[in-house]
Amino acid sequence: MNLRKHMSAGAWRLEIIDVLASPELAEKAGILATPTLSYDHGPRPRRIVGDLSDARRVLEFLGIKPNGDA
Repeated sequence: MNLRKHMSAGAWRLEIIDVLASPELAEKAGILATPTLSYDHGPRPRRIVGDLSDARRVLEFLGIKPNGDA
């Protein structure tokens, strides 16, 4: 499943960082393990570290209701 199809255009900013190519960005963001999904909205940032293949879990974490067969 492609998570982007559940994201309204312009409503989200997605940034992918290659930590091998830019370790300084990972350090600045406090990323210690990969893969990491960081959600920096609201007063307290949250992160999912590890397996991101469970699309329903990721969408729930982001507060997005899946369309159809997520």
